[in-house]
Amino acid sequence: MFLPVSLLIEKIKESKEKFGILGLTILGGEPFLQPDGLLELVEETKKLGLNIIIFSGFLYENLEKQFFEILAHIDLLIDGPFISSKLDKNRRLIGSTNQRIIKISDCFENEDYFEKPVWEVDIHINNSIATVNGDGSILDDADGKNIFNIEKNK
Repeated sequence: MFLPVSLLIEKIKESKEKFGILGLTILGGEPFLQPDGLLELVEETKKLGLNIIIFSGFLYENLEKQFFEILAHIDLLIDGPFISSKLDKNRRLIGSTNQRIIKISDCFENEDYFEKPVWEVDIHINNSIATVNGDGSILDDADGKNIFNIEKNK
């Protein structure tokens, strides 16, 4: 089942008002495979004054030819497919070294957030269940053993 873009926009607007969000990040699946909905989403999000980041497995050079109208509404594009053999541990949120950061607007012009190395992990514990989001390897000692004795799911 697909959600109508109007419902997404309603929730984004609520989040801006309630939580003060500054932008929207669109990823996973491939956003550009739904160009009509994506265009409506980015147009309406821009009207709310939010910045927009899109992750795409496609290269910018291919996207700009066919989807220039969508690109005109976004601020940052992370392009290229994730390649597990090229894991990137030196840039924030970027999965593999082949992926590029394309600054489309001047919104992030002086921002090097993505280029900075990061070692962050969010740990949430609920009823003795720990959920780790981020690079869990930073919780390992020099021998690769987890410093908290947490058993990793296999």
